[in-house]
Amino acid sequence: MTRALPSDGVTYVHILFDRHEIVQSDGIWTESFQPAERTLGALEDAARAEVLELFPVLTRDADSFPSARLSLRAHEAKVLVSG
Repeated sequence: MTRALPSDGVTYVHILFDRHEIVQSDGIWTESFQPAERTLGALEDAARAEVLELFPVLTRDADSFPSARLSLRAHEAKVLVSG
């Protein structure tokens, strides 16, 4: 098995709602963009400025968008995998 990437690259599209959502995209379950300090920091300056303009609360409280579902922390996953 090999990974085939398109010759023109890959384009990622982030969907941002007023809360973190799980959505179905072309038959695949995926998540909307969850703005948090780590994800906002990964955006290019112009994109980050646009998000902060649309959601000014994020300039004061980047954790105001809780996760749509519970997820394991790294130490919890290690315990689960170790059996």
